[in-house]
Amino acid sequence: MPGGGLAGSGGGAATGFRYVKLVATSEQTGAVWSSVAELQVFTTGDSMIARNAWVASADSQETVDETAPASAAIDGDTATYWHTEWAPPPNDVNDPKLPHSLVIDMGSAHAVTGFSYLPRQTGTHGHIKGWEFYVSKDGKAWGSALKTGSFPDGIALQKITF
Repeated sequence: MPGGGLAGSGGGAATGFRYVKLVATSEQTGAVWSSVAELQVFTTGDSMIARNAWVASADSQETVDETAPASAAIDGDTATYWHTEWAPPPNDVNDPKLPHSLVIDMGSAHAVTGFSYLPRQTGTHGHIKGWEFYVSKDGKAWGSALKTGSFPDGIALQKITF
């Protein structure tokens, strides 16, 4: 199963959560950006949770130099992606620093048994390396990370189970 190099906590489904959060703690090249082409969340029986009621938000999103809003991470199109805010040099020194968070409101509560992360499929900026995954009932109280790890470099789909 993809997702080698995992480290951290885990063990069993998280039950009854409406919100999930992927936190990028580092980027493959050491830069400050984060990006996600597609994020999927799984429930009991390794079933994907339908995304029709989902709403995505992020601590940062690029909408000036390219169209890369948080919503692109859950739109079902692997050619689009969420990317944190960036500016061309020399203004890139002002780019928001890590960590970056992508939050999904799934619209209703679900048992959460895992997630998958698809890196952006073109370019390499923002490929997540270190990550933490959280669940919440109200989108405010997150507690400790459900699982943490490190994604390998590349564009392959990474599936993580709890």
